[in-house]
Amino acid sequence: MSERYLSTREFAELWGVSRVTVVKWIKKGKIVAYSVHGRWRIPYSEVERLLRGAQRVKCIAVYARVSSNAQKSDLER
Repeated sequence: MSERYLSTREFAELWGVSRVTVVKWIKKGKIVAYSVHGRWRIPYSEVERLLRGAQRVKCIAVYARVSSNAQKSDLER
């Protein structure tokens, strides 16, 4: 069975980033992609690989502050 390939635009929509960001990731080697007639094609297996890596995140920390005591209610929101 042949693998499905995504364009940079389709890949960007899946991850919620711009197409330019996807091209940067390709050039940095973060994503495996193939140039077909001058256009990048990303195998769907890359999406699956990245999803497996994203599931490893166990803890996320959030830091917030306000500049004065009068804004304390803003922080609580």
